[in-house]
Amino acid sequence: MNPELSLSPRDTPPCPSSRQSSPYSHGLEGTLPPPPVEALIPPSCFEKAWDLLNCPTLANTMLERQQILKDELGGSAGMDRKIEEAKARIQNLEPLICRERIFQFVRWQATATPEVPLHLASRIIDDRALENDASLSRINAIAESLVTSGFVQDDMAREVLGHLHEDILAKNPLSKGPALLSMAFVAASYNAFPPPIVLASMLASAVLIRAYQSASWARHEYTMGYLQEVFDTHTALSRGESPTISRGLQTHYNWDRNERFRADGYMIARTLRILEVPSAVIHEAYATTASVEIQDQPLVNLLVEKLDTIHLKVSGCLAADYLESHKSGGELAETLDALNECYFAWARRSGRIHQNKMIELLLDKEPPPSPLAT
Repeated sequence: MNPELSLSPRDTPPCPSSRQSSPYSHGLEGTLPPPPVEALIPPSCFEKAWDLLNCPTLANTMLERQQILKDELGGSAGMDRKIEEAKARIQNLEPLICRERIFQFVRWQATATPEVPLHLASRIIDDRALENDASLSRINAIAESLVTSGFVQDDMAREVLGHLHEDILAKNPLSKGPALLSMAFVAASYNAFPPPIVLASMLASAVLIRAYQSASWARHEYTMGYLQEVFDTHTALSRGESPTISRGLQTHYNWDRNERFRADGYMIARTLRILEVPSAVIHEAYATTASVEIQDQPLVNLLVEKLDTIHLKVSGCLAADYLESHKSGGELAETLDALNECYFAWARRSGRIHQNKMIELLLDKEPPPSPLAT
C-alpha cells in the first residue's frame, strides 16, 4: 500500500507524555495563563547568536529582538482582567459572529506572525468542519483558547495537522505514470516480442517501480518528520516552553529503526523555521518536493540557500550532521542551538500578541460584516 495514502496511528504526532507536560494542568488543555514577561527574556541566547552568526543582518535582528523584549517588561499589566472580559464576551456572541472574529484573527495572524507553525488553522472552522449544529460549540472553545494562550488547543492542532497532510498529498508531484506504463508494456509485449525483449522490458519495469517506491517512501518519511516538528513547535509555544533540537531528535527517532529520513524531515523543518522562513513557505517546500532522492528539489534547494546565508554547509543528512556536531561542540550545532532558543523566546511573544489581538476583536462593539451578506 502506498504509505502516503493515510496517516496511521503511529504516524500521528503523539500527545505529550506526562513527563513532558506542562505543570499548568488547569483550564484548557494545551494552554496556560500568561507567564511573567521576565520569563520571555533569555538575553544570553540573543547575544550568543549575535557572536556566532556570520550574517550581519540576522545577527543585528537578534539584538533588536532582545531589546524589544527588554522594553516590553511589565507590559502585561491588566491582562487577567481583559482575558475575563473577553471570555464573557465569547459566551454572549452569536456563533457566526464569533466565527467571523476568528477568521479576522487568522487573516491578521498570517501577516503579523508568519512564523507560527499552524498556518492552515482556519480550516478547522470552515464550512466542512462545521456541518452540524453541535460543532458550533467548538467555535467558543477556539476563541477561548486563543484568548487564554494565543494558540489553539492540542486536539485542534492535530486536526490542523491532518489538513497540512492532506494538502501535501494533494500537491504530490511524484508521478506513477512511468512505472504504470512500463508494466503495461510488459503485459502487451509478452506474446508479441521475443523472450529477450520481454525480459529486458520486465527488468526496466522493475527498476522504474523500485525507483518510484523508494522516492515515495522518502517523501512520506520526510513529511512525517515535518508534521512532528510542527506539532512539537505548537505545543512548546502554547505551553511557554523552549525545547532543544537534540532532545526532539532523540525523543522521536531511532537510527536503528531506519528513521533517519523522518529525523531529517524534522531537522530541516526546524532549521528553516529558526532561519526566519515563514511557515507557509516551509510547508510549500515540503508539499512540492517529489522526493529528496531526486536532484534539484524545492526543499533541499531552500535549505542550502538558507544555510548559505549564515555560511554553514550540510554534507547529506542535516540531522546526522547536527548530532555529530552537537557531540563535538561544532559550529553547526552551536549556531542552530542558539537560533533555536532565540526563536522560542521571540515566538512566545507572539502568543501574547495573539491574545491581545483576539481580545481586541472580541471586545470590539462594532460587529463585522456577515459572511452571508456577500
